[in-house]
Amino acid sequence: PDGRLALTSEYGPNDNPGRHVILMDVATASIIGRIDLGPNSRPHTARFLPDGQHAVATMQDSDRLALLDLNSMQVVRTYPTGGREGHMVRLSPDGSRAYVTSRGAEGTLSVIFLNEERAPVVIETGPGAEGLSVTPDGSEVWVANRAVESISVIDTESFEVVATIDSRPFAGRIEIGPDGRAIVPNGGGGGPPVLQYLRVFDVKSREMLT
Repeated sequence: PDGRLALTSEYGPNDNPGRHVILMDVATASIIGRIDLGPNSRPHTARFLPDGQHAVATMQDSDRLALLDLNSMQVVRTYPTGGREGHMVRLSPDGSRAYVTSRGAEGTLSVIFLNEERAPVVIETGPGAEGLSVTPDGSEVWVANRAVESISVIDTESFEVVATIDSRPFAGRIEIGPDGRAIVPNGGGGGPPVLQYLRVFDVKSREMLT
């Protein structure tokens, strides 16, 4: 959060999945250390908690989320996601909840309560659920369903899909900025080439601006 450190993960190829999250010093462009998440982890996304001392990381191959202590460079605990192939994670503004998209089977969003002994809430969004973003006020999560050309909008109080927005083929990422706009790129997918766009949506009206 203060810009001094950065996190990334060793995802790895299918025949040799990774198992480490890497902590780096930005000013010196050097690696501080690697946190071993163990076998059958394959971390994809790592995110700092607001305190800057802890982080979460997806463990795609075990369908769990890891909580990391960045001072001891250890895994503190793991949480079940309740989904399949948990790929990406984002946090609520206060860091009390983690939201994990799972690409397997029907495609889901899991709500994980980091400070409570509570089972995850699993919400079906659409096949290929992948990219996601949380609104600045924490009231909504937007999920890009890469395989079905849609974006699901989830209310974080009711845990219900309150809107479905048309998207483009292979739109697998989404980011919501403080200006109330959502940016959604598309492309790739491993199949025939598709026309690639960068679409901008107004979060409040859920209308495409350009």
